[in-house]
Amino acid sequence: MQNLTLLYLTFSSNLLGSLSVNRYSNIHLKGMTTKNSFYSLIYLKWNKNDIKKQFLIENSRFSNFLQTAIYITSFKISNKTFENTLLLNCDQQIIIENCFFESCSTQKTGGAIYLDPSQCMPKTISLTGCTFFNCKATNSGGVYLSSNDSILSRCCFNKCFARISNHAFCLQSPTYSHKSENELISIYKCPDTGSGRYSCSLSNGNFLFTYFNSTNNKNNDVASISHVHSSYSEFYYVNFINNSGVDGITLHDSIEIFITEGNIISNNFKVSPFSATEDLCYVIIDRVFFIQNVRPIIELNDKCIFYLSYCSFDTEIREAFGIKQETNLLPRYCKVIEDLEGSPSIDYVFNDVCFTHIPVSSSSSKNDHNTFYILIIISGASIIILSAILIIIIFVIRKKKNLEGWLTTNEQIQ
Repeated sequence: MQNLTLLYLTFSSNLLGSLSVNRYSNIHLKGMTTKNSFYSLIYLKWNKNDIKKQFLIENSRFSNFLQTAIYITSFKISNKTFENTLLLNCDQQIIIENCFFESCSTQKTGGAIYLDPSQCMPKTISLTGCTFFNCKATNSGGVYLSSNDSILSRCCFNKCFARISNHAFCLQSPTYSHKSENELISIYKCPDTGSGRYSCSLSNGNFLFTYFNSTNNKNNDVASISHVHSSYSEFYYVNFINNSGVDGITLHDSIEIFITEGNIISNNFKVSPFSATEDLCYVIIDRVFFIQNVRPIIELNDKCIFYLSYCSFDTEIREAFGIKQETNLLPRYCKVIEDLEGSPSIDYVFNDVCFTHIPVSSSSSKNDHNTFYILIIISGASIIILSAILIIIIFVIRKKKNLEGWLTTNEQIQ
């Protein structure tokens, strides 16, 4: 087996074929520019048992491919720019770092990256520091990943489009055994045309998102923000702003979803930010602000368990929950409270189940706060009283010493 090194080459209007590199053990491509190609630039399919091979691409740019630009197996790519679909086929760990995918497109699935689950199921696939701009496909305009552990970190999806569904990405996992930890994800204008459905889709897995932003996504059909199917999802520090569609998050098939510390602002949904089918769902929302949303926040069935804790609204409670004005009763297990700043909040449990691992707010919480303040006042007053007593004692002692000194002086004079 030989080594292959290609440095600073330019391929333009490649109409005849591709560069076959299967027979080389170590491949290093640097500073390559390719454009207007009808075929893949590189076709590389390694044997899964041949782990000694190395494949490195750096400072290269791929543009205007009508077919897959790169077809490879186990690999790591860093600091690249691709402008067509990257098709992955392997069963090992995949790492893609600091790559820019622009105007990638396919008539099938995965505009920029497509991992075919029928061909392989890698242990881990990680996308870090990647940007996906103007990527298009029939399904999953930006990325389609199916892995035991799919990780997105510091990734931005900008103006990606899918003709049917999943404009930005779709993550699928066959198991709940491992939590997929994702952070710093931004979905912007996916799409901006008012068509299609699902900006992103999470399916059959255990997903964690920290710092998740979904802004200006204009869907025509359901689930402008995300579609969760048979999974457990956690969102920490979220912003869902100026999205539109039929609804925001659509829940199907025994979903558990937890959202904490975020803002749901200026969304124009035809139904509501949250909706569920006839299936059993568990929804927990903690410390989230609902501001200037067109529709009530929930549209759930009687099988769903919906829990709100310390959430704030800019409307009346009845309007926030879509309750008719002539109805005198609030939903079951609904208690209106005030937080420490006095802004309107609500503690609400839908159905007959309350999650004990979330602190349940009630009218006693306000009493606890008042008791706490009273204890502080009593403690402060006690300190002041003790200080005054100590000053008086010191003053008396000094007076006594002065008197004894005066008497001693008089006795000496006499």
